[in-house]
Amino acid sequence: MKRTLIPTLSALLALLLLCGCTGARAPTPTPSSTPGVSASPQPSVTPTSDPTEPSASPAASSSPPATAAPSAAVTHTAAPRPVATPRPTPTPAPVHHHSYTSVVTPPSCTTQGYTTYTCACGARYQDHFTAALGHSFGAWVTTVAPTASSAGTKVRTCTRCGAQESATIPPVFDPSSMASQVVDLVNQERAKAGLSPLTAVSNLNSFAQTRSTELVTVFDHVRPDGSNPLTAVFGLGNYSTAGENIAMGYSSAQAVMEGWMNSPGHRANILSANFTSIGVGCYSSNGVLYWTQVFAG
Repeated sequence: MKRTLIPTLSALLALLLLCGCTGARAPTPTPSSTPGVSASPQPSVTPTSDPTEPSASPAASSSPPATAAPSAAVTHTAAPRPVATPRPTPTPAPVHHHSYTSVVTPPSCTTQGYTTYTCACGARYQDHFTAALGHSFGAWVTTVAPTASSAGTKVRTCTRCGAQESATIPPVFDPSSMASQVVDLVNQERAKAGLSPLTAVSNLNSFAQTRSTELVTVFDHVRPDGSNPLTAVFGLGNYSTAGENIAMGYSSAQAVMEGWMNSPGHRANILSANFTSIGVGCYSSNGVLYWTQVFAG
């Protein structure tokens, strides 16, 4: 084998020298994997974004491109990117201006008046207060008539609201009736003490009534002319002894008798065994009652 290769190598060398003399350039050596021989760098091919498209290799770049078989066009569509939605600009809240309607509540007899202001949003307040009017009463109307021994009642009605007010009517002032009641009460007290009743005498009643009118001027056991009232009593009959009780401000026969019985001096006259007759007088002046008891025996 070695002998056969030597002539072959010699022939090749002669052929190379011959080609060099004629000015022909030696062909560019093709890259090989032989150690020590460097291949010229080949342009790199960047892969496309479509994974189905074939990519070129270094081996394919050194050979003529092959005619590609007809195929459908491939459209490279980029993956959709999310579009950022712009944040809406906040709309400022509208400014609320109160719009009030008014309702007037007029004053009554006992309550004040005012105006109520109300907005559609519910806000409300009250203002323009006025004082209560007070009752406007009509005339008094008697519902229970008074008598000499008992009080009556009367009412009056407000012309605006209908409210009613009542009052007491004092007993009818009747001097003779008052005197008669006092005489009865005196004899009741004498009966409790085991004493004989006193007899009411008309002229003593008249003098006692006169004395009651005099008490308005001089409230004392002295007449306005300065004389002793008991002197006049002796002149009214065949009397050897006399006495007098006076009072003012008591509104009834029962009240004045209670006052007299609680006073030792007045009580002694009422329960004296020396007296057989009595006269009683009652007089009203400016709503004040003046009372007189005259005793004789």
